[in-house]
Amino acid sequence: MAKNDLNKLTASFVSGLRKYSGQDLPDGMPLTYPDGGGLSLVFDKNAKRFYWRIKYRFAGKEHRGGYGSYPEVSLAQARACRDRDRQLIAQGIDPIAQRKAEEEERRQQALTYEIVARQWHEQTTDNPKNHKSTLLRLEKHVFPAIGRRPFAEVRRRELSDVLRAVAQEQNERTGEGKVFTARKLASYMSQIDDYGEARGLIEGNRAQRLTRALPPLPNREGFIAVLDPPGVAQMLQVITTYYNGDKGTPYMRAAIRLVPYLFLRSSALCGMRWQEIDFERSLLSIEAEPMRTKWTEGKRVFPLPSQVILILKKLSELRAPGEFVFPSWSAAGHIQPERLEQVHRALMDSIGKEHVPHSWRKVFSTHARDKGAPRVLVETQLAHSEGGQVELTYNKAVYVEPRRTLIQWYADYLDALEAGTTLPALPQITGFEHFET
Repeated sequence: MAKNDLNKLTASFVSGLRKYSGQDLPDGMPLTYPDGGGLSLVFDKNAKRFYWRIKYRFAGKEHRGGYGSYPEVSLAQARACRDRDRQLIAQGIDPIAQRKAEEEERRQQALTYEIVARQWHEQTTDNPKNHKSTLLRLEKHVFPAIGRRPFAEVRRRELSDVLRAVAQEQNERTGEGKVFTARKLASYMSQIDDYGEARGLIEGNRAQRLTRALPPLPNREGFIAVLDPPGVAQMLQVITTYYNGDKGTPYMRAAIRLVPYLFLRSSALCGMRWQEIDFERSLLSIEAEPMRTKWTEGKRVFPLPSQVILILKKLSELRAPGEFVFPSWSAAGHIQPERLEQVHRALMDSIGKEHVPHSWRKVFSTHARDKGAPRVLVETQLAHSEGGQVELTYNKAVYVEPRRTLIQWYADYLDALEAGTTLPALPQITGFEHFET
């Protein structure tokens, strides 16, 4: 291209066109003003404004692009863009494709791991009960370490380093590493990468199988538990004092009071619904899945001692609108297990005891077996799997009445421990003799 084929427009001429912005051009006035080298100033009749257009051939095809509107982009700036593009074409590079790649790189740089993780969290509705705790874990353990890194640039090793650091972090209460939290985070990271891959931000899941580098979870039976009778009595007394006091909501006080009697897992207790309670037959029916049993369908039925029925009836007099026995303003609509455990821990700390809600399951198992309770009834009441599938089905069907006798004795036993009176003897329990005890 000859030199005189470039820069045909003058700054004064282009400046004179500004008066037509925002209105129709006079009849007969051209819409396009070439500057040479494929650059033109073009009037958009619909938008009633001028803009810079570039037209060039690359790989045998015509391409068109733009540099922005005039006067926001001056004549000199538009020419600089054109000259840069001509240099790229001379190097065998498509200018428009190059700009798209640069724009994508800037977008990727701005799209940090934290931003993508929060976007994943906002659209996650699979488990609303844990929705808040999921974000809290990410904010505490993940975002400070890699949250500001561009999402696409985070490497598998960085994710692994975060998880191993969490697993090695000491739990102030138990002195153990936070392996459970680390494994939870590994699951979140994998889901975040699946989300990012679906959006085309990355290729492949960098977080798969990261748990292989983490220590195993502690044995579930390793929960710290106070088992000696005087210690159990002291814990019961502080719980009763809390229940009869005015701290916390009546729903939280009642939930804490039921923990020793029912020794359900915190998620099952907090999510208890009124429709699951049969006051006439003193029964509680809970879906199998939250109880973490091996059953994939059906319900687990728990006989309720008279002490529990009395507490629930008193609570029903305060019954708030809704389905949950222990309502709250949380997203799930009921008291969160984490909050229940916090309150319980504070009560135990006040008397210097290391004992979590789950530990009451071990108290029941230990004391009931020590007093001669049949193993199969104890394990069934704990929602543990006993034997094969035939026995599991049989347990669900016929163990209710034998367990009713056992659980009422145990509630009376706890009351006697707390009061310091004579402990009741375990009554003879029948109805399951053909099973090993």
